[in-house]
Amino acid sequence: MPFGRNSWPEFDATLQGFASGSADFRFVARNFLLDERVPFPREDSYKSTVALSDFRSETGWRDAHEEYLSARLFVTHGPPETFTNANRGNLLSDLEPRQHLIHLERAEPIARSAGTRADRLLEIAGDFLAGQDGLRGTLADTLEVWLRSRHRGPVFSSFWGEFSDLFEPDETSDWPDRCRDRMGMAHLAPTGGPSIPVILFRHPLRTVLDLRAKIPEAIQLVAVPTVLDTRMSPAFCPAPQEAPYGHVLDLSSDVPYRLRFEVIHPTPDYRPEDIFRIGQITSAPARTIEQARGLHLSLLRDIILRGDYATQTNGDLL
Repeated sequence: MPFGRNSWPEFDATLQGFASGSADFRFVARNFLLDERVPFPREDSYKSTVALSDFRSETGWRDAHEEYLSARLFVTHGPPETFTNANRGNLLSDLEPRQHLIHLERAEPIARSAGTRADRLLEIAGDFLAGQDGLRGTLADTLEVWLRSRHRGPVFSSFWGEFSDLFEPDETSDWPDRCRDRMGMAHLAPTGGPSIPVILFRHPLRTVLDLRAKIPEAIQLVAVPTVLDTRMSPAFCPAPQEAPYGHVLDLSSDVPYRLRFEVIHPTPDYRPEDIFRIGQITSAPARTIEQARGLHLSLLRDIILRGDYATQTNGDLL
């Protein structure tokens, strides 16, 4: 629990300054002050990068954070720091490998890496889902090229059981928007522009665990996320020490508000069979980050029986 607790006074003072702002970026700083799960070895790792930068400005801190991620997490060789002994307290074991995870990806980067267009990729994936098995090879090649271009750093996934109602018994026509909202992916929001083509992957947890041979130095491959495991995002909210998993900041209009689980893991070697749905995000999230954060933290502290949780960092929302 290092940040904001006088182990790095100069940085802590900067966080306090950002946290009192009015824009959504204040939630990034508040997350650093709130996160109880950052181990001290990882604080030292973060300091070694950020302390050399001009972290007093938003741009300087963002750049330093990205440098840390590139050096320690978004790596192509060796284990990301997230899945090493330095993060042992957040690593998850004894998970049922047959349970399914879901992960939403923009289609455009996948298509671009393979030298095609997003609409063409969705057309091929749609035909494959409709039963044209002859397209399996084309789709597999596209995924392979994309995966070769990716790092093995942590990505966020949710549990299928908390999203199955959007598809069973009847599929909702707006499932891309509702999945985006439930997953807290505020950055996937068309703002006066075209819709955003997306691919929803659904795969057994086993496909993550099977990566062990490719990342042999990793201790575990599934973890609870901290502020050091993701790019700066106001839509992220760290889990308290008592939580068994991470909790999505739910931007949906679902009533009552729910705490849905999330975990992080390396990107698995997706197969065409792991593509569950294709679609288009067409609208902005149903809730603002500020609205969702107030509901999220209020419910969370009721569940963990800590009435003062987050009061110092987010008392204006509670």
